[in-house]
Amino acid sequence: MNLVEEVELSISCNNLPNLDLLSLTDAQVHIFSSSTSSNQNNWVFVGKTEIIWDNLYPKFVTKFLLKYYFETNQYLKFIVVDIDNDSQKLEDQELVGEMYCTLGEIVGSKGGRLVKPLLLPNKPNANRGFIAIRYEKISASNLDSKNFFFGKSDPFLVINRVDIEANEYSPVYKSEYYKKTLECSWKPFQLTTQTLCNDDKIRGLRLEVYDWNKSGKHELIGHFDTNLEELLKEGKNKTYLLINPELKKKKKNYIGSGNIKIEHIDLIKIPPKPTFLDYIRGGHQISLMVAIDFTISNVEAWKEISLHYMKEGHENDYQRAIRTVGDILNYYDSDKKYPVYGFGGKLPNNKTSYCFAANLDENNPEVYGVNGILEAYKHAIENVQLSAPTNFKQIIRKAADLSEESKLTNYYILLILTDGGITDLQETIDEIVRATNLPLSIIIVGIGKDSFGNMDILDADEKPLVSSKGVKMVRDIVQFVPFRDFKNADPSVLAKEVLQEVPLQFLSYMATNNIMPQPPIKAESFYGSVNSNSNNSLIPTPTTNQ
Repeated sequence: MNLVEEVELSISCNNLPNLDLLSLTDAQVHIFSSSTSSNQNNWVFVGKTEIIWDNLYPKFVTKFLLKYYFETNQYLKFIVVDIDNDSQKLEDQELVGEMYCTLGEIVGSKGGRLVKPLLLPNKPNANRGFIAIRYEKISASNLDSKNFFFGKSDPFLVINRVDIEANEYSPVYKSEYYKKTLECSWKPFQLTTQTLCNDDKIRGLRLEVYDWNKSGKHELIGHFDTNLEELLKEGKNKTYLLINPELKKKKKNYIGSGNIKIEHIDLIKIPPKPTFLDYIRGGHQISLMVAIDFTISNVEAWKEISLHYMKEGHENDYQRAIRTVGDILNYYDSDKKYPVYGFGGKLPNNKTSYCFAANLDENNPEVYGVNGILEAYKHAIENVQLSAPTNFKQIIRKAADLSEESKLTNYYILLILTDGGITDLQETIDEIVRATNLPLSIIIVGIGKDSFGNMDILDADEKPLVSSKGVKMVRDIVQFVPFRDFKNADPSVLAKEVLQEVPLQFLSYMATNNIMPQPPIKAESFYGSVNSNSNNSLIPTPTTNQ
């Protein structure tokens, strides 16, 4: 069973190039998704934002809901264009720039905000500004009929919520506007609590009233700050004073810029339970540890029949499995430093070890990134002699010790790559049973043609493991997958099979130990300078009402 969550994406841009002669760039963002590599031409259209006219620093109101799967790479493409005509075809508009990423990269970014430069396909060094993608976890599956009804206010209303981690406001609703009037009554409208404040009653809200301008440079009349809890306490028909900060500074006797009345609010809410993404947003790390089989049954690496055989332009099955799993987990570990071990190999000191650093530096077995894992593996192949037998006990004990040391902040995934059955089955079971009390999942990928009979026992899907002392496993933490079943499939298929149980195992550990997620950590600041005078024109043009 895999865990699916829904996330909401918010988009903003910074320091876009000005592509118009008599005005500023009129930006719009188109989003595409793919389940395979971003180099493929199989993109599916997700949607597009509204157009924000005459603005180099747009913040888009349009949000996008996507289903998030931890166990697979979900590729995304963001295309920013300058709208020059009425054509609905993307290719008829002027390209500002493109950005590629995965949904996992967004989810794993600090504070849930990914900032990347926009690029032109044929001009990689061109300055095209930046795009920021923020995500919020959606709790809609646990909620029912949470609607807000507002009415009777002044001309052109924008509701913003505070993006807590980035410490800035993001628009979530814009009303219609009315021409040439100082008084109006807007149409009632509905917002879910997720859209308004992501189900956080004390999350800051800012209600702004603007004077609409055809140029898109709307002038602020005034605003007031509040939150859902305050609005619910005040009840219906409450009038709020609008304040314009600039006028307040200039005029000694300034008392406000009009009033806004909230006529009615309805709310039904069911508190959500913590989810996997709640822990990730709170800074919990998913840390990868890799263990590679160096036993003689793999056959010496210099022979072409060897499972460790390497040649230029070709990856063996060990390398493919490392890259497939590592490319996904890479997003969830902030320092991207991974300990890599080998087992069953004879070291330069002529002793066989069942847990040695693949880079042969026992004081520092960590390497950087997925390429670092592959380099450590290659280094070991060149310097370690294959030996026997195949034992897991020591490598699992090492992973358990590491997870125990940092159990409040890290959840470890031990990836074991092996070509055959183990000879220390009961000792391995003892170590696994002990590890079921720790923040650890074990993924075993079988390489080669062995029957892997013992691995089904360790997987424990049908029969829970029991230690030699009669202690039963607390939870299921082992997943076994034979690589041969996915050898000719797209890497995403193997990744899904290998990783789909991890979020549930993670949540099982948190629930068993009563560990709650930490508050969301702050996002990285936006790259590039932000024009502080551009705030008014950040607001997209609403529809007209006479």
